[in-house]
Amino acid sequence: MRDYEIRETNWIIVAEGKAADILGTKTKISEISAFYITDLIDERISHSKTIDVNIRDFARMIRSKSPAPTASYIRSEQHNNET
Repeated sequence: MRDYEIRETNWIIVAEGKAADILGTKTKISEISAFYITDLIDERISHSKTIDVNIRDFARMIRSKSPAPTASYIRSEQHNNET
């Protein structure tokens, strides 16, 4: 049985265009796009090239006096006929 509550530890990722288009992207690395996105984010975090922002952190940023909450950004690009 699945729990329909939102996990506060889920990442916030801003997509260029429609999120459905990003999630529907086919890659040669992984058949499931969510796993591929997870691998991309994990790799970028390990190299300090992106931030790890979950729902709880994002909500804290919104409530704080910070001028702008931040989140990771993703877009799909095609290179040499591969996504």
